[in-house]
Amino acid sequence: RLVAVVEIISPANKSSRVRLTKFVEKVTKFVTQGVHAIVIDVFPPGRLDPNGIHAAIWEELTAEAATMEANTTGCIAAYEVGTTVRAYLQPLPLGQRLPAPPLFLEEGWYVSVTLEEAYMAAWQFYPQPWKLLIESSPPSS
Repeated sequence: RLVAVVEIISPANKSSRVRLTKFVEKVTKFVTQGVHAIVIDVFPPGRLDPNGIHAAIWEELTAEAATMEANTTGCIAAYEVGTTVRAYLQPLPLGQRLPAPPLFLEEGWYVSVTLEEAYMAAWQFYPQPWKLLIESSPPSS
């Protein structure tokens, strides 16, 4: 049985109201069916999600408003499903290391997902020509 999912936001998830709604509904469905989730959103809030993706998910789950901390690029939200749904938020301030959010496997029990370490380990084996291309590319706006 599926106990947990990790969802990583892409720009496409926020590119239209329809796509954003589909993403929010997908995560909400997982959580309401008892599946724990982590949602990783490294992108800043936009016109379709002015308070961030967590706020959109939380409002769909609970009909309660949620806001995001100022001066953050994005947010990692870990959803623990049990007698109630709990959200554990980790804002992503610019230039900071990625945190290790909790991935719940059952109520009250989780493993830490070491995002920064996993990224750095994967980058170590990335082909050098691609590294040079990525590192020399200007940031997209």
